[in-house]
Amino acid sequence: MVIGAAGGARGVLDVLKGQWRYSELWLAVGNKEIVPVPAGAHTDGSLAGRIAEGCRTAGVDAVLVVRPDAGSAAPAHRLPPTDPRLLTLSPPLLLVAAGLEGAMLFSRPGFALVAGTPSFLAGAAPEGVDRGRARFARYARAAAGRWPGLESTARSFRPVQVAWKHPRDVSAGTATAQQLTFMRDFAVGRCTGREFAIK
Repeated sequence: MVIGAAGGARGVLDVLKGQWRYSELWLAVGNKEIVPVPAGAHTDGSLAGRIAEGCRTAGVDAVLVVRPDAGSAAPAHRLPPTDPRLLTLSPPLLLVAAGLEGAMLFSRPGFALVAGTPSFLAGAAPEGVDRGRARFARYARAAAGRWPGLESTARSFRPVQVAWKHPRDVSAGTATAQQLTFMRDFAVGRCTGREFAIK
């Protein structure tokens, strides 16, 4: 079903600032956050599942499907969150929970940006915001050859709390890097236990 002018793409596109970024005003309502997620060349079960679960946990019964590049004249198609027509859609694409609690911006192959309220993200990004961002950063490094620009996207959405896999992953000049230097100095005997304790 195509939504009429009162609920058409114009209102749905208020979710965006321009064609490819979420609006700061929309993000501010309901404490919304953004999680980048891996994507292929079209929507698949993973992306459709994220939007369906986000709608379920937010209590929403429909997804609005819009092509942002068509502007405000684009129709917004209303579909149930589990509709199989949500599979195999190609970008650019905006999927929005009917109550505007959350959305998925799939601007190009390689990734999509899932954004929403905590209740929407509980279903759409069950791994959590920080873990989802960290997982995306690993994916971006692995898939950089196939999807250029992913690492730039990952840098735009860094986790707030970070756990490092290797000491070399710690950014130079941080307190953690300094602590690692102290531990190395102590381990090789460049400082005593007393010196280490007061550093």
